Amino acid sequence: MPRTVRVPETLKASPFTLAQAREIGLSPRTLHGRCYRRLCQGIYLPADVDLCPSVWLAAATLRMPVGSAVSGLWAAREWGVDLLPADAQVVEITLPRGHPMRRGSGILARRASLTPNGVVRLDGIPGTSEVRTAFDSPDASRARTP
Repeated sequence: MPRTVRVPETLKASPFTLAQAREIGLSPRTLHGRCYRRLCQGIYLPADVDLCPSVWLAAATLRMPVGSAVSGLWAAREWGVDLLPADAQVVEITLPRGHPMRRGSGILARRASLTPNGVVRLDGIPGTSEVRTAFDSPDASRARTP
């Protein structure tokens, strides 16, 4: 009879890192089982959690380097202008110029100057300010009323 694997309460609702899983005693082998899905390198999610933009954003924030900010249409969504397709999976972030980041799935990183007044906290996540978001978002003009 197959062994039943239970998802710990602390990991049930949102994405988590391999390090977080190990802290509570889960092995990498367990994470490759049917109870979990791998979203990108080192980031996992319980298999029964629906994939939606909020989940992809939470996963991306686990990989974002210090000094970066959610930007583009993803930041616009956090400001209340949701132009993202329902199946959006790649989160756009902006890194300060010259800031390194390992490539991987789930994040589209661009580099630009980030000033202190150009980055704010959006529900606890570093994101571009309203003005910066409006100028950086290629589809932001569609959100404006005529």
